[in-house]
Amino acid sequence: IGSTKVVLLSNSCGEGDDINATFNDAANPLTSSERLRELEGFETDMGYEIDNLLAKNPSSPSELLQSLSEKEEQLGTLVALVSNKNVSINTLNRIASKISSQGGGSREILITSLKKNPRIVSGEYSFKELSSGKLVIFSGKEAHTLTLNR
Repeated sequence: IGSTKVVLLSNSCGEGDDINATFNDAANPLTSSERLRELEGFETDMGYEIDNLLAKNPSSPSELLQSLSEKEEQLGTLVALVSNKNVSINTLNRIASKISSQGGGSREILITSLKKNPRIVSGEYSFKELSSGKLVIFSGKEAHTLTLNR
């Protein structure tokens, strides 16, 4: 996590796990998929920061990202997921639906984060915001419509 200093916090992931190693593993793109899956839901006094790091990790497998997307109370995790290259279009649909139902600035946050997704940047996925408030994400020849309430 760069130069951020981590203090020892509560650990419910299992005995013997060091919190510093846990944060580093969650953020490190070289961490194995198996270890990343183990860290989902790791509890600290900092809330769901481990899930946020997993959501940002470019090595997190799509199944883990899909599972994280089901934690709709974790807005920061959902926003981080949208910019991860491994997130599927189905998961993007789920996230967009959850964020749009929360109102406020969530819509703008979603679009800003979506623009950072490497698959959007590379052109593998593209999206268009329609005047109706829907966001259409294209992958190849398929289009998926996300209803985002204004």
